[in-house]
Amino acid sequence: LMKAISAIGAQGGAVIVGRGAGLYLDRDRTVTVRVHAPLDLRVERVSRNGSLPLDEARARVARSDANRGAYLRQHFHVAWGDPLLYDLTINTEHTPVPATVRAVVACAEERFPGLLDGSSR
Repeated sequence: LMKAISAIGAQGGAVIVGRGAGLYLDRDRTVTVRVHAPLDLRVERVSRNGSLPLDEARARVARSDANRGAYLRQHFHVAWGDPLLYDLTINTEHTPVPATVRAVVACAEERFPGLLDGSSR
């Protein structure tokens, strides 16, 4: 998996979600973003989107958090929530999806002028 993500990252112009990608891709060519929300809101979203009872959704979120944390500790020896791992962090409790997209695009355009119009390649 890491080899595949590295190959895709080396080509540029990709969005890679999760898997610690920002930790083994070239930080000089990568924008790392952490999108998060308070636990209760995440549980409610998982419950609603998965049509799950709240207790089952809470267990699923807890498992997911534990798995993500363990993966990053095992493979990269870092804490998942360390803000220094990310160029940008966004709390989706108060940031709608369109504003989140604009923030990520603005960060990428600022770091890599011409990236989105293809002139930086």
